[in-house]
Amino acid sequence: MKKRIIALALAVLCCFTMVACSDEGKELKDMKLSKYMELGEYTNVEVSPVMFQMSEVRVQEQMQELFNSQVVDYGITDRAVAVGDIVNIDFVGYIDGVEFEGGSGQYNLEIGSGDFIDGFEDGLIDAMPGDVVELNLSFPADYNSSDLAGKAVVFDVRVNYIIPEMTDEVIAQFNNENYSNYAEMEEFVKGLVQAEVDLENKDRIIKAAMQKIIANTTFKEIPEFLIEQQKTIIKNKLAPTLEGTGIDVETYLTVIYGTTLEQTAEANVKERMVIQAIANEAGIEVTDEELNSALEEVGANYGVTGEEMLAMMGYDRSYYREFLIGMEVYEYVYENAVVVEAE
Repeated sequence: MKKRIIALALAVLCCFTMVACSDEGKELKDMKLSKYMELGEYTNVEVSPVMFQMSEVRVQEQMQELFNSQVVDYGITDRAVAVGDIVNIDFVGYIDGVEFEGGSGQYNLEIGSGDFIDGFEDGLIDAMPGDVVELNLSFPADYNSSDLAGKAVVFDVRVNYIIPEMTDEVIAQFNNENYSNYAEMEEFVKGLVQAEVDLENKDRIIKAAMQKIIANTTFKEIPEFLIEQQKTIIKNKLAPTLEGTGIDVETYLTVIYGTTLEQTAEANVKERMVIQAIANEAGIEVTDEELNSALEEVGANYGVTGEEMLAMMGYDRSYYREFLIGMEVYEYVYENAVVVEAE
């Protein structure tokens, strides 16, 4: 349940510098922030975000995905593939006799859905599970990958099984502790989807509240060294994305987000300062013991120590401490926000 909040925290806190922040020489938590800002009201902040609603379509999609993942041993293998069937396949694609990147995999393909290029699905009609079908096709001229557009391609496709209808009889065979029939499975999945909805709405409330808090905060001065550090971090973060594209950071930010590097860096620094200021006033801190415990917990998931985990992530202790403080501040902001219906 914390993954979405962690992602939200990372989205902002990844802009935290790993260089000791100073006036100059101090970490942000040790700076006298009142010299640079007057924190706006951060409790009882009224927000009216557009709230996410649970969709029956999403429930049915999740049910089908869950069903498909458990039906491997109960697939239909005694009849030919027909239009409307969902078929589990393995496929390998070749261009000029050579496998190409992204052209191989396993997939649950609905025949007639149009998910794959023209001729692929039609070529599997009447095939029997266990058959390997060779499909000689061409990518459309307007295909979304210019490297493949218009090219001839050969797919070797193995038909593994046809996914049966989602019935009580099939579901009962799964021997799942959470459900034994369609109705129980539907209720179970509704619970999962509702949890996703709740977490998405929590994110929206936090984001709306943080935006309002920042807007109500008076910034006397933004330390220039923080802005410059932030620019470097943004550049480093975007480098893998832009590598080989010929697009620089300024162009990317302008086209994708309608902003500049300077504006992005300043916005990130402002949020970072607000987060730390809230932590200071609300008494939110992360002790060395809590930091060590959190690092060891994360490291244990990968079979390494906390310090080894830090090295793997490329972080230092001050960075990760600020990350943890940020997570706690987001929780605090959420708990103290007031959601009102939009007029």
